[in-house]
Amino acid sequence: MSYDADFNTTVEIPGYLSILDLNNSRVFRPTLTGPAAHLLVNPNGGYYHSGLVYLSSFGDPKTSPTIVTIDPFTYGTIETVNSFYGLPLNGSNDIAVATSRTTAQPSLFYSDFYFAAEGLPGVWSAPQQLPNAVYRFQPTEQSLAMVISPLDVQTPNGLAVDKNNAVLYVTEGPDSAVFGQSYNKSSGSAGIYKFDLGGGDGCTPVNKRVVGLARQGFASGVKIDDHGRIWAAEYEGCVVMSSAGKVLGVFNAVHILENSNITDVAPLANFALVRDRLVWLGFDKIYSIKLAQEVKTWF
Repeated sequence: MSYDADFNTTVEIPGYLSILDLNNSRVFRPTLTGPAAHLLVNPNGGYYHSGLVYLSSFGDPKTSPTIVTIDPFTYGTIETVNSFYGLPLNGSNDIAVATSRTTAQPSLFYSDFYFAAEGLPGVWSAPQQLPNAVYRFQPTEQSLAMVISPLDVQTPNGLAVDKNNAVLYVTEGPDSAVFGQSYNKSSGSAGIYKFDLGGGDGCTPVNKRVVGLARQGFASGVKIDDHGRIWAAEYEGCVVMSSAGKVLGVFNAVHILENSNITDVAPLANFALVRDRLVWLGFDKIYSIKLAQEVKTWF
């Protein structure tokens, strides 16, 4: 295994969008255009689907959370979801898009979490009007619904869909883990759950079961590779599990960050799998780790 730091930056508030070119490690800030260009403040989760990039934003004190669609060639932006029938989002966190095996129509899933509860400065902090939940937006029908309630997952965070559009994975970030405190059973389980995508429309999450449990903190980012393996960004590093939840190995955060000054409780928050590379966000750096095989070839 080899790794290298591709990018150094300083943290600013509000956060903004940058692009890393994996061909030459060049980082640049795109000039967004279109009616939603000014809305993408403090972007968080993203997903590429059918030639478009979907990005979530947890907003700032003057800009409510939103989800925007970006054309990766023109950088034209369109607002996709900005409320639940008039109620502002808490803080859209992560996104996954699935195509129904029944209707062939896409469904956009997003987790919505009240970031202000973490005490983060500069985020949307208006009174919370929606529960923390997973919602589904269906562009064809222009319909929006809560599909995973707090009764199933108290504080949903990371989302992922498998290659066959058959399973939705959801991670839970309990308040105790988010705040860096000791585990508290009343604040969630730090679990990784899988839901079958079924129902009459072929894209309704059903049949919940636990497939993993973070040993340290909680799993923030989660990805599923070509072989059905689960990759989760936990506090100890990037944990790789089989589809049944057996831990196969860990990319150790302490080793990768041995020369870093990062002291955050979650030093490696999210990542991407690109063919034979693990691209890992380390707050002040981006690390590229070359793997021994291609693990993600579908986008």
